[in-house]
Amino acid sequence: MKVKKLLCVLAAALALCSVALFAACSRSEADPAPETETVAVTGISFDKTELTLVAGGTEKLTATVTPNNASNKTVTWTSDDESVATIHPDGTVTAVGEGVATITASAGTFTATCRVTVTAAQA
Repeated sequence: MKVKKLLCVLAAALALCSVALFAACSRSEADPAPETETVAVTGISFDKTELTLVAGGTEKLTATVTPNNASNKTVTWTSDDESVATIHPDGTVTAVGEGVATITASAGTFTATCRVTVTAAQA
């Protein structure tokens, strides 16, 4: 009787292992990986909204994209007057010549601006 009971327990354990193995193998390599959730940009801001530089000077602007877990936090930088100020991909503004320029940072459909005033270098 004990042997019969032991065989029943072993058979049940074997059946459970077979089901678990079958379930684990049923996912094909061709099945796509589960999709990850895309988190949209909800805003962008600068650490400064106005900046005054002497021609030839530089200063770095920091753009913050929100939320922190946005899927694509790529920032695109532009200057509306590169004869006054240029902007590098890392956010560094270079004062070129006297005048006023607006630096714009874009992320998703959002923008932030910083007004840059460049004065003449002292001789």
